[in-house]
Amino acid sequence: AEATGAGPILNGWMPYWTTSTSLAAYRANADLFVSVSPFWYTAKVGDQAGSVRIVEESIGADRKATLASLRAAGKKVIPTIADGSAKGYLAGIMADPAARTRHVNQLVYVAAANGFDGIDIDYEYFGYIDGQSTWPTTRPNWDKFMAELTAAFHSRGLLVTTALPVSSYTVYDHARMGQLLDSVRI
Repeated sequence: AEATGAGPILNGWMPYWTTSTSLAAYRANADLFVSVSPFWYTAKVGDQAGSVRIVEESIGADRKATLASLRAAGKKVIPTIADGSAKGYLAGIMADPAARTRHVNQLVYVAAANGFDGIDIDYEYFGYIDGQSTWPTTRPNWDKFMAELTAAFHSRGLLVTTALPVSSYTVYDHARMGQLLDSVRI
């Protein structure tokens, strides 16, 4: 959506375990990027049934100073939330309309409270761990989750991206994600 035929269209991930070196590399090459996605959050099994706990990863640096440095480059900051739950867990959250909405609201809060430009969803357990037999059930629920998430973010002027494998993982509806999201990262 951002490509106009001129200028950069690259997005970069910044792993929490290499924040300092990644930040230096990003700042030295910021002219090549549209946005940066620090891996700062993980979605884990919540303390109550049907809940998700968003864990803020330790980045080994001052988070506010790092964010200020990223912002100084003038690019969008769209943090990544990785799946660190358990087999079948996020698939179950997406299948339950109330739990799905609660999780969408959590993600909106994370982005709004921190002044981020959006969110990058990197949920892979249901694709890689849950098993192929679950995909026909999970696929429409993933679509519903991403549609609800995108609507909530877009209503606030925020972006939504996701990472998808290019493969035979048919649990991911690539065409639908292309219609809904601001960016799909391969």
